[in-house]
Amino acid sequence: MKYYFIINPISGSCDRTEILTKEINEVFLDNKNDEYEIYVTKSKDDGEKYVKAVSSQITEDTVFLACGGDGTSYEVLNGLVDQPKAILGVVGVGSCNDFLKCFPNLNFRNIKNIVNGVVKNIDLIKCNGRYCLNEVNIGFDAKVNDDCNQIKAKSKNVKSAYNKAIIKNIIKKSSPMAKITVDGEEFYHDKMFLMTCANGKYYGGGYCAAPKAIVDDGLLDTLVIRNISTFNFVTLVGDYKKGTHLDKPKFFKYLKYSQAKEIDIEFEEDACVCLDGEILYSKKLKVNVEPLKLRFLLPSGE
Repeated sequence: MKYYFIINPISGSCDRTEILTKEINEVFLDNKNDEYEIYVTKSKDDGEKYVKAVSSQITEDTVFLACGGDGTSYEVLNGLVDQPKAILGVVGVGSCNDFLKCFPNLNFRNIKNIVNGVVKNIDLIKCNGRYCLNEVNIGFDAKVNDDCNQIKAKSKNVKSAYNKAIIKNIIKKSSPMAKITVDGEEFYHDKMFLMTCANGKYYGGGYCAAPKAIVDDGLLDTLVIRNISTFNFVTLVGDYKKGTHLDKPKFFKYLKYSQAKEIDIEFEEDACVCLDGEILYSKKLKVNVEPLKLRFLLPSGE
């Protein structure tokens, strides 16, 4: 087996290139039958371009390990997604590795366990031609993420940038008008506060937006929170973070929930959309599940 480690040097709180390189080299001293290469990305989208070029040439099973956060995994995923011999692995060293929370008992930081892991076929989300592992978010939380990225580029402090972005969007709340169709039937047509189409359970650094989501059930958990006031949002956000919102009566009048294979969304104007941390603006979205499309490397439980 050959392993390609794609290291994002700006992921997380510091550059871990040196320590990761040392750990990788030490692991492969004991793996004489395997080959490996390390690639350090130079800019945004560089990881995707690199993986796409390499994966298009492979003729046997090959593992591509995204060393970073959800954004790094997103880049590597979109580089290999159409290659049947490619396997995605993750070394979770980013500021957010929310998708990995779907596997709470596995250590995605131990490189030896990862290399000695097992492959599991899981679902993917396809949104306007792009793929993601975890969730597509629209509205308040997507706009917070976009503003956080812009603030972070200046301040370099992730927590401070995130808090400032939340305050900004509470003060200046956006409520896009959306027409949402789920598996061919109208699901929602009104202003909304936020929406998520989820393969994984968590996003935003630990918000359990989709507590019933399963990564290999062929369905996307689809949640819309109506256009609520800032006050109501503040009173409900604790349950939303814990993942208890779907079963509490106080939430019922504020949300709509379904499980679906295909979601079509139309907005009156460009809305902010977040795909595993990556931002796009669009008036129309087609979101669908691609069942068991990805070969995903799970660390051994040793």
